[in-house]
Amino acid sequence: MNEAEDIKHLLFTCDRTRGVWQTLGVCERVQNYLDVDPSDSVVIDEIIRREEVINELDVGLAGLVLTAGWYLWWERRQIVHEETVQTPARTAMSIAALTENYQIAGMEET
Repeated sequence: MNEAEDIKHLLFTCDRTRGVWQTLGVCERVQNYLDVDPSDSVVIDEIIRREEVINELDVGLAGLVLTAGWYLWWERRQIVHEETVQTPARTAMSIAALTENYQIAGMEET
């Protein structure tokens, strides 16, 4: 991690993150949002505003991206402190599980 990082890089464009999006099956969708406007805040705002659902995972893209943002930031902190992190595929599985569990918990409260 020697290159300059910003939120867009951390969430969308670094190789590790692209591997996570690829495993989750949403890499192309994420890239479509990046193609519309490369600004990180606009991309996140647009993902939240559209309320797109990922049928294969039965979760919303916004929830997936927000959960991934937290999880990827947490793993980045581990990398900076030279701690071991999961492979991108295992990270993707963890993000999907957390997102689905959060969604289920929210539905049970209503």
